[in-house]
Amino acid sequence: MGRQYLGDISGKFGFGLQSSCDIESLININYTKEYEWYGCFCKINEEYIHKEKYCIGCYESYDDHYECVKDDIDEDNDNNLFYQTSFILYDITYNEHYEQLIESLNNLKKQLPEIVIEEFEKIKDHEDIIDGYSDIFHNVGEKYEECNIHDNDILLYFFRYKLGMQVKYMLEKEGSCFISCET
Repeated sequence: MGRQYLGDISGKFGFGLQSSCDIESLININYTKEYEWYGCFCKINEEYIHKEKYCIGCYESYDDHYECVKDDIDEDNDNNLFYQTSFILYDITYNEHYEQLIESLNNLKKQLPEIVIEEFEKIKDHEDIIDGYSDIFHNVGEKYEECNIHDNDILLYFFRYKLGMQVKYMLEKEGSCFISCET
């Protein structure tokens, strides 16, 4: 149960606490919508949805594509051969977002128990940090639970900090971080 994020990093959003747009709480960025072509399920960039009428990589023409998928097209879709998926996309770059991210993480540090931050610091340079399901987060979660905090705002900060640390790792190692977030 719960929504996930995928791409250069992966994990689950904090159930009932963290929105799919939570990265926008850390940096100034807007998402783009994800679209797919009917039939072949190829992705199409939001900026091209009204320029390209069919998937040129898989079909010879609009009519060819339409004939293959006409029974699958949503009635409310105006015969467009694409549809919006349940994901939103973020393309985060070092040059544009790193300083904002560091400032946000420093602000979050002030909201979280010191013992939790100490555990995050132990794993900040570990390559498995990009996998939010990795066992390296086990001790961080245990330390948070030991603090016996029953405040949803603090728990949200915990999940947000984890997401921010994953993005920070990718920006420092690769210079960018692409995330696809389930809505």
